[in-house]
Amino acid sequence: MAQYLAINQDPQFPRDELSEYLRQTLVQRYGADLAEDAADADIYDLLAVASEIQRERNPADPHKLLAELPFTIYVTAGQHSLLSEALRGAGKDPLVEFCRWHEDLEDVPSVFEEEPDYVPSVERPLVFHLFGILSEPDSLVLAEDDYFDYLIRVSRNPDLIPLPVRAALTDTALLFLGFRLEDQTFRVLYRSLMQQEGRGRRRKYSHIAGQVMPDEQNFTLPERAQRYLESYFQQTDISLFWGSVDDFAHELQVQLSAVEVTPEKKPERASLRRR
Repeated sequence: MAQYLAINQDPQFPRDELSEYLRQTLVQRYGADLAEDAADADIYDLLAVASEIQRERNPADPHKLLAELPFTIYVTAGQHSLLSEALRGAGKDPLVEFCRWHEDLEDVPSVFEEEPDYVPSVERPLVFHLFGILSEPDSLVLAEDDYFDYLIRVSRNPDLIPLPVRAALTDTALLFLGFRLEDQTFRVLYRSLMQQEGRGRRRKYSHIAGQVMPDEQNFTLPERAQRYLESYFQQTDISLFWGSVDDFAHELQVQLSAVEVTPEKKPERASLRRR
C-alpha cells in the first residue's frame, strides 16, 4: 500500500499521512478517556496518554513488562514512542536514537554527538529505532523501495547502526517480539543481522522469537508453514515461541514473578486525559 501511494501520489505522501492515521486511530480507540481537544494534540502527547492508559488496563502489557526488565539497549522496529513512554513510566530516562539510512538525515544530530560519553545503562537505556521515527518523517521506512534502499545503504555503511547497537546485536541473546516472521520488516532486519561482522558470536547464545501460529487466512497449508519456519530459523539458533505477543508477555510475567521490579513512576500527562 505504501509503495502504491508513493508512486501514485508522491514519495512523501505515506510519511505525511502516517501520523494523521495514527492520531485518528488513537482518538477512536481511547476517545472515551481523552479530553475533547485531544484530537488536536501533538501526536507524541497522544501516544504518551495512550501508553499510560494501556499499561493501567493491562498489567501484562508487553511494553510495560519489557520496560521493567534490566535492559540497557532496546532495538525496535516500531516508529512510535510507546516503548519509550513505557520506560519513562517505569521511572527510567530513555535516550532515543534512529537509523540515518537516508541522505537527508545526515545533518540530524545524534545522541552520541550530543553526549559523547554516553553509555547505555539500565537507568538511561538506549531505544534505537531501526526503521525510523515519527518525529523525523524522512527516516521512516515504509514503501517497498525504502526497504531495498535501507538494506543496501546499511550493508554498505555499517556505521549507520551505532556501535553499541551493533555490539548488542552480535554478542547478546536476542528476543524478537511483535513480528510476523514472514513479513518484510522482519526479513530485512534478519538479513541485516546475518550480514553483520561478528555474527558468529551469536551462536554462543539462545535466541527466541515470539511468533503467531500460521493460520489458513495467511497460509494455504498452515502446518507446513509452521514446520518451514521452524527449520528456517533453527539454522540460526532462533527458537520459536508459538503464540501472540500477549501470550508471550503473560508467560514472561509468570517466569519473572519472583523477580523484584522497581515500582513504576507514572508520567504526568493528565492534560489529555478525560477525568
